[in-house]
Amino acid sequence: MAGEIVSALKIARVELKKSRKKYSKSSFLMLILVAVLSFSILFFAITSGIKSDSYLYEVSGTVVDDYRFVYSERQPDLVIYKAPGGYQVVVSGSDKSLAAVDELRKIIRDDYEARLYSRYGIEAFPVFVKANFLERDLQSGIQPTLPTNLSSISEIGNKIEKSEIDLPEPEKKNEALRIVKESFESRISLKEKLDYTTPEDFSPQSLLKKMFLAFFFIIPSYFMIQLFSASMLEDKATRRLDVLLSSPVNPSTVIAGKMIPYLVFSVILVLSVSLVLGESPLALVYVFPFILFAFSLQTYIVLISRSYKEMTFLIMVTSFLITAYLFIPAIFSGTVPVSKVSPITNMLVFFESGKFSLEDYLLSTSQFYLLFLVLMFTSVKMMTPEIMHSTAGIGEKILSSLERWIKTPLKCFIASILSIPFVFIAEFMLISVIFTMPFQYSIPVFIMFIAIVEELFKTSIVLAYYHNSKKSILKASFLTATGFFVGEKILALIEIGRTYTELLLAGYLLLPLFLHILTIVIFTFMLKRGYSIAYISAVTVHFVYDYAVILMLGYGGI
Repeated sequence: MAGEIVSALKIARVELKKSRKKYSKSSFLMLILVAVLSFSILFFAITSGIKSDSYLYEVSGTVVDDYRFVYSERQPDLVIYKAPGGYQVVVSGSDKSLAAVDELRKIIRDDYEARLYSRYGIEAFPVFVKANFLERDLQSGIQPTLPTNLSSISEIGNKIEKSEIDLPEPEKKNEALRIVKESFESRISLKEKLDYTTPEDFSPQSLLKKMFLAFFFIIPSYFMIQLFSASMLEDKATRRLDVLLSSPVNPSTVIAGKMIPYLVFSVILVLSVSLVLGESPLALVYVFPFILFAFSLQTYIVLISRSYKEMTFLIMVTSFLITAYLFIPAIFSGTVPVSKVSPITNMLVFFESGKFSLEDYLLSTSQFYLLFLVLMFTSVKMMTPEIMHSTAGIGEKILSSLERWIKTPLKCFIASILSIPFVFIAEFMLISVIFTMPFQYSIPVFIMFIAIVEELFKTSIVLAYYHNSKKSILKASFLTATGFFVGEKILALIEIGRTYTELLLAGYLLLPLFLHILTIVIFTFMLKRGYSIAYISAVTVHFVYDYAVILMLGYGGI
């Protein structure tokens, strides 16, 4: 074991030297400067606020002291001039000028509220409210939980009426006066400062800031992952991997050695982002499982790709799907249980509450750890010149990688259980896309895609064993169906599984087991006529059976 670790570190050192030789000193210095500049811009944007609407509107006549307005005499959006009864505003009638008027109205109103508060205090506003967001129990309905420091809703009202806000009364007045004196460019909103607002200005929390925050933790790691895949493909094309494999070093050691430098830099990037954004370094705990999975996935893609063009296409498609899997649930954070399947959701909850939930963490990251192990194991089995340099198609290479280890019926059982995380991610992505369709069409389409995905994994396992044994595969087929059933039952034990696997029939005992055995037996007997015919037959029976049962259970919606 110690020797393997030493060998992996030696390979990692060689990988660093190789990467350093690719760039001249000036190029390397340029990369460092670009990185420093990027982090500086990121830090400035976070600390000062992202103002994409700076100098958006042009105004002439009277100057508006706000970052959104710029003075211009050529085709202005607004013309402001002083009239006997006060100021007059003239608009051009375009959509942009109307938007400029709305912004100007908000600026005047905010300034007026600040002046009222500086003169009359909280008595200037009939109602002054603060939002307290309550947790929801999504299984049994809304269960409001009051803040621990307040015993009732009336006490919240009394707290506001008594002006028990963050600052004492004299300090509040001085703060408001300071706000009024500041220019519009650097003014801090009164309501944001005191964390209270008027009913007119109340709005729910925006998810946009959360999404930006999550992207800052994920996207930098993608650069290291892409560099790793490019280096792996180069070593594969130049047959450096063949030289390493000819030495007394295990394929797993080779992959680990080449992965270590990029993995370390990815960790450093995540920690650096957390430092720049002022968030907890524990963000790494949520992001690290995804990084491991992404490295293993791209290793597998490199080994099955026949060219750089093919690898680039596969990486782009898979990166898009996995990124959607990470961020789509976060959009529904706190509204549906399925949002907990993404570690990004739990990371954002941790940033807000400071509470770490081990159950939610395992729920959102266990599939990534398992997928990492499965993909790494399969990649190790694929690291032979016969598979890496084969001109066969992607499907044939994937099947060849399965054939190298699925050689007994028991391994069919294990492989079918290990395929459940892949099936779950694929079906979740289908839910996100298909259920945007009208309900009467989305259910049958979703059931059809369930049949396609599940039968693809099951039949691939049985086919890999068939190519190895050339004997009766009936026992292997039964064990594959049973393994798939066991994997679905494990998923059904989880809260999300109990809520969302009714369409998969996993919440019932005999229905899914009978279905899996039926379809795989049909595939087994039809396999002599060709894989395509056998696969289509299994998918058809799976769809008809599922849809009929769903209709009988009352979930068809038609």
